[in-house]
Amino acid sequence: MTDRIAQHVLWGAIAISFIAGTLLTFQTLHMEKQSSALLKQKLRDIQSLRSFEREITQGQEAVKVLAQLGDKRPIPLNDVLRDSMAGYKPDEVKDARKEAVPGWTAKQKDIVFNDAPVGEVMKFVRIAESNRPPWRLTKCAIRSSSHASGTARVELTLESVEKNR
Repeated sequence: MTDRIAQHVLWGAIAISFIAGTLLTFQTLHMEKQSSALLKQKLRDIQSLRSFEREITQGQEAVKVLAQLGDKRPIPLNDVLRDSMAGYKPDEVKDARKEAVPGWTAKQKDIVFNDAPVGEVMKFVRIAESNRPPWRLTKCAIRSSSHASGTARVELTLESVEKNR
């Protein structure tokens, strides 16, 4: 009888071990799914942080380059307009300024020409962008004009930065 009891105990231990192993396997699989989702989220967070770090580094490098320029102010666009578009004045000009990074101001100028030669306007933009610090064309809308060939309504938005004094 002791052999029979030993067999029952052995089979019981095997069954308990099998059930415990199965439960541990399911628990491990469940934990793996949770851990996997958590690790994927952390990986996305790290990628976002690296992207922010690249942007910050590029911004810091741009500030260093601008700080090394002899003239810390962009050329006045009124001078560029006068020199490059003799005889044509903008119909509308709006200025905006805001603090950028500490010590620097971001400038924005919206300029509208109702009937201007498109070639002359693009010459103006090229000159504005070629100075240091440059004006950057960030928006340009051109609508054809019925008044003369080669003329159009041109809406420009130019942006630049300048060192605060």
